[in-house]
Amino acid sequence: MRTLRVISSLTMLLLATHVLEAGERGAMKFRYGVEWGIGSTILSSTKCSYIADEGFLVESEELKFLCHMNGNITGFLGMEVKDRLGFRVYSGYMGLTKRERMIPLTMRAAWNFNGFSARTSSSMFVDAGAGFRKDAKVSFLGRTGYSYICRLTEKTALELNAAALVSCSHPDVKAKYTGGTVEKENLGLRVGPLLYVPSLNKTAADKIVNHQFDCLTSCCFCLEDSILDDSLADAENTLLGTLTKIKTMPENERPNIFIRVRNPEHLLHIHEKFRSVHDVITGYNLPKFDLSNAEDY
Repeated sequence: MRTLRVISSLTMLLLATHVLEAGERGAMKFRYGVEWGIGSTILSSTKCSYIADEGFLVESEELKFLCHMNGNITGFLGMEVKDRLGFRVYSGYMGLTKRERMIPLTMRAAWNFNGFSARTSSSMFVDAGAGFRKDAKVSFLGRTGYSYICRLTEKTALELNAAALVSCSHPDVKAKYTGGTVEKENLGLRVGPLLYVPSLNKTAADKIVNHQFDCLTSCCFCLEDSILDDSLADAENTLLGTLTKIKTMPENERPNIFIRVRNPEHLLHIHEKFRSVHDVITGYNLPKFDLSNAEDY
């Protein structure tokens, strides 16, 4: 199984800090505090590929526009260098989407345009790190934003942050046909039940589109031994029409499609001629393959 989800959100955060100074003015200063606020998830993009229990290859892509509010609260510990450059480590709690939350661990680098010691100042920051969730793989977190800082006393300050956050994760995938969860070890692309068809067959496309073959996982269309030399051009044109029909099927319902070519030169010819249906073709079947022609293929 292969799956990738990218979540984008906007956050508005209030930040309260307490500053501990070390050394003389202008020397390194240490800062710790708490950051809290809300964020809104606006976009979720998910891509997955797996083999269903029935043997079908299932590939899907989903893009959702959302408006879900989440709470965030994190603590941080950091330091400021020469009054303009600061580094902090954050961890705490972060809501991501509905009924989904994580514990983030990120590093922030910030550049203050006025100097952290100014009464009021502004800065730009970039975060990068990981998010940890129960029963899920580690997620990548990235964030960039703007801070407006107002010093309340010599040692405390209040910040207002606005930021954009991106999270990349590998969530569990629901099996299309059984409703269960796809097993993590389901990693490969197996051929499964394979239908071998001469490319001159003009009825195969309708039968595949109408699901007349139960549990069909793969199909190999032959342009080699099953086709006479003087019928090759007709077979290629018929196959192009067949694949064009199969292309009308939803992606997650198509079988794996292989084409048996004649030789390396024929492979290049077919790959170019069938450019309009490349997204339907899974691969090629190489006839009489051995060490004598391996380099040519």
